[in-house]
Amino acid sequence: MGDAIEELLASQIATVSYWPDDVELRTALVDERVYTTLVRARLRMLLEAVEDEQRGYPHGHRRSETPVVRGVGTAEHLLPKQWRLRWDPDGRIAADDAAARRRDHLLHTLGNLTLMTQRLNSSLSNSAWPDKRRAIDDATLLLTTRAVTTAHPDAWTEEDIRGRTGCLIDAISRIWPVPAGHVHRIVPPARRLHPRRPARPGPRRVRSPGPWILRQ
Repeated sequence: MGDAIEELLASQIATVSYWPDDVELRTALVDERVYTTLVRARLRMLLEAVEDEQRGYPHGHRRSETPVVRGVGTAEHLLPKQWRLRWDPDGRIAADDAAARRRDHLLHTLGNLTLMTQRLNSSLSNSAWPDKRRAIDDATLLLTTRAVTTAHPDAWTEEDIRGRTGCLIDAISRIWPVPAGHVHRIVPPARRLHPRRPARPGPRRVRSPGPWILRQ
């Protein structure tokens, strides 16, 4: 049954149902503002799946007694949306329009989002990183979130966000692996409804003598 389902999914060629390969997955997620493009329930499901993968589910190497409780967590921005308050003390980034736009974009990407079982109040959420890190540690024991605060005790930077995005994409690829060698293929609706017919055999067309023959 599993092989049949895998074959069915891999054979899909419609835009809304095809199975993306690892290259497209990485290309799509590496810079995607998933906080604004995914509905909250789907984003939460994605973060829950990554948490379970860290806990050893469903692969059998369990590092926690149970999977994460579904449907109760929220996505927290590590770099807060209001970063101008305490994350740019000299105002240098805010003064640079291009740098500010990059940061405003980056904060909604996958690597800056973490699952929280208890939402931080706005004051703590917008705190400078050392205070926010301590508040996060007090609020949750989730492995994916603790991994961030443990590895980054002093600062959380834009480069850290990009690096974590790559790590989370790797986890997603492990959770939902594609068949070996799978490359996605999309066929536009018009071509599916009206496939190109093979040319009918007929008499060989002879090139008509034109100006080229006059130069012989």
